[in-house]
Formats: sequence, C-alpha cells, structure tokens
Amino acid sequence: MPRPKLIRTKDFPYHVTVRTNNQEFFPIHLDRVWKTFTLEIEKAKKKYNVDIISFVMMSNHIHLILQTPELNIDVFMAYILGQSSKRLNTLATRSNHIFGKRYHWSIIKNEFYFSNVYRYVYQNPVSSGLCKQVQDYPYSTLYYEYHRNPLPFEMKSPEISSDFYIPRSFEARLQWLNETFSKEKKELIEHALKKSVFGLPYGTKIDHFTNENQPKGVRF
Repeated sequence: MPRPKLIRTKDFPYHVTVRTNNQEFFPIHLDRVWKTFTLEIEKAKKKYNVDIISFVMMSNHIHLILQTPELNIDVFMAYILGQSSKRLNTLATRSNHIFGKRYHWSIIKNEFYFSNVYRYVYQNPVSSGLCKQVQDYPYSTLYYEYHRNPLPFEMKSPEISSDFYIPRSFEARLQWLNETFSKEKKELIEHALKKSVFGLPYGTKIDHFTNENQPKGVRF
C-alpha cells in the first residue's frame, strides 16, 4: 500500500506513532531510552518550534501528540528519530536499525476526536498491564506532571473549549483519564488512528457522543 501524501497543518494536532524494527524491545534499559528521547525532543522542539501535547514511550514504540505551527512535522520527526537512533545505538554498542517502518501520523480535527485520542495515548500502559493508573507509568509526560517533576521541554496544554471534552482541573482530568475504554471502543480508536485524518464510523457511540452531534471545524 502506498504511503499517504503528507498533509501539513498548523491548525490541528497530529497523533504520531512509530515502532521499533521487528517490534523488538529497545536495546537498553528504558530509563536511558526515555532520557534519550526527551533530550532529543527538547533539541528538536527548539530547532523546529513544535508544540508537544503528550508523549508516552512503551517498550517497543512511542506515541506523540504534537502541533506544528511551522508546518514541519517531517523534519521534526526525522530529527528526533535519526538522533535518537544514533544515540541508542551508541549506548547499546550496536549498529542495527532501531526503528522499522516510517512513523505514522493522523490529524485530529475536532475536540471530540482529540479527547478520545488523548485518553487513549495515556491509557496505553494501563491497557498493556504495566500499571494500574495512568499517572503511575514513569515513561509518560503525565507522570512528570503528576509528580511535578521537570521535563527537558515545555509541554503545551490541550486547548479545550469545555470540560465536557477534557476536564480542566488536573484532579478531575486524572479521574477521567483512568476511566478505561471498552475493548470495542479501543479497537475503534486504533482503527481510526490508521487513517491520515482521524475519523470514526458514522453513528459510532463513544462516551457522550455520536458523529451526528460532534462539533464541526473546531480549531486548536
């Protein structure tokens, strides 16, 4: 299947994910992998003026939600993946490919969709059985926000128009983030994230919404 043509946008966030080669675990301890990624994201963020909304690192893949005011997702991702690969290979004293296929992106065009993707990303470690609550997973930007630990880079808070989408208070947001999706809902979101523009089937019911009453044209 041919790769979709890159869509550049400054108005909407992207969900981005990339897996390791052959879905192998990262070659060194995850503490060092996390430090490598966060330092390279810091450099790339300064270099390319990209806003990071969330970042979760799993044992063989990563999830990012980000926004590109300068329409440059390609150079940003090329930088962090290239630099991280070099650094991880050096630390592991090897020269193999770290990542397999090219990163995958999906544009999120309204707040209803964004709220589901945002919760899905932070719930990844819980659904994988790595922790019981989203704030307990150490390789997640949410963990640092919860423990008030500094990250190397500044985060951008989601710009949500109503608590109906994502609760504004941190305590309420944690409770909401820990409300797990059903298996069916999780599969629908995963399928939608494979599209260039995130979208759920007409009439799909997730949380309080159907496609009929989603807000249209919400800008971030």
